[in-house]
Amino acid sequence: MPPDVEGHGRISSFNDLVRYGEENGFDAVGYDEFYNSLPEEDKKTAPPRRGPMPFFALFHPINKKPMFVLVDQNAPRMIPDFREVVDDIIGHEKVHGIQNARRSGLTFRLPDPTKLNTYFSNTDEVMAFAWSIASGLAKTNTTIPQAMYDLEEEPEYTWRPGPGGRQMRIPTKNEPHKELWSAIKRSVDEKVLRKYHKYIYQYLDEMLGGSKDQTQSQKVTPKEITPKTQKVYTSDERSRLDRMIEED
Repeated sequence: MPPDVEGHGRISSFNDLVRYGEENGFDAVGYDEFYNSLPEEDKKTAPPRRGPMPFFALFHPINKKPMFVLVDQNAPRMIPDFREVVDDIIGHEKVHGIQNARRSGLTFRLPDPTKLNTYFSNTDEVMAFAWSIASGLAKTNTTIPQAMYDLEEEPEYTWRPGPGGRQMRIPTKNEPHKELWSAIKRSVDEKVLRKYHKYIYQYLDEMLGGSKDQTQSQKVTPKEITPKTQKVYTSDERSRLDRMIEED
């Protein structure tokens, strides 16, 4: 599991972000510096400057460390709890850092995020996104079974008027890990989903203090699992969730 990000206080400017990065082992840059730092082959799949996100991050293929790219300089000031957002994103990239360290110098190429099936099925991304999802679940759940059931609760949305009078679907809660999980489920096959379940469970085991050496008889049984929202599950849903836990 990646090391915790350290530091306190608000990040309300680009300079704050740069200092925070220096304290925690990642680079914070603007879009031009990011783009110019890439090898030519990776520029082809680089996120666009005028994309939907005011910031993004990557594990840099040349510098071999996480990089946080601030596209909109106003984002730190406008987004509440921006430091927590940075922590979550950099935690994801630090998973890639651990993966790179294990490669013993093998080359690393940026995946193409526009090809969702390939992107979300990439083994490195499976592990990193599993960490991101587990991190989100660990903030609102206290046990692994509770978190795994919560994972299968679909995010709730409301409809609001958007640009041009079009209706926009807006999440009613700030649960980006659930929105991410919904996107992954739409993009990958069942075999890849089982890998996600395995890694999410393993990361939750570390985050929530589970014991890795518990015996089979000590493992949580289906009867002990109480959904946080008291949802009534069908037999197929419960069987799938029970298998997910037992497959660890």
